[in-house]
Amino acid sequence: MCFWFLAHLDAEKVSPCCVSISRSRVVEPLKSFRLQKSSPPCVKAVIFETERGHYCIDPRQPWVRKKIEEFVRQQKTTVSPTSVSPHNDLEITSAYIDAEKVSPCCVSISRSRVVEPLKSFRLQKSSPPCVKAVIFETEKGQFCIDPRQPWVRKKIEEFRRQQKTTVSPTSVSPRLTFSVPQSSTESS
Repeated sequence: MCFWFLAHLDAEKVSPCCVSISRSRVVEPLKSFRLQKSSPPCVKAVIFETERGHYCIDPRQPWVRKKIEEFVRQQKTTVSPTSVSPHNDLEITSAYIDAEKVSPCCVSISRSRVVEPLKSFRLQKSSPPCVKAVIFETEKGQFCIDPRQPWVRKKIEEFRRQQKTTVSPTSVSPRLTFSVPQSSTESS
């Protein structure tokens, strides 16, 4: 089992790291890779990025070095060296099992206020390693927030009100009551 974890960089933003590693072989082509040093709770790992997601891999596996060498060789012949190992700042955790992407989740929360306008939000239940959280998505990224903060409910209500006022009139179904006068000369 392998987990991709959010470590706090400041009160709001978070940065991913691997807290466990997999020994399973990644067979799909790489988009990038990076080496992660051990710095608790993060463990020493090679992080492979593919079309399907990020994988936290045990760097001691014999196939890992070959995979990296193959990728570097391909990059030298097809792409400029600056694009070899980009750092992708994901703002949300992803849990991985046997080198397969399972689902995104927050493993820690912030109490800092999100002031940017929301694009969306979702509620996350506690299911280890994931913790109970409200995940706010803004233009600047996704934030794992403590749902007990008093401002959180207000932020959600504000977002919902804004959504109601920005919905197009054709998609709204207002209830209209029509009064139909009854004729005294109804035909039977």
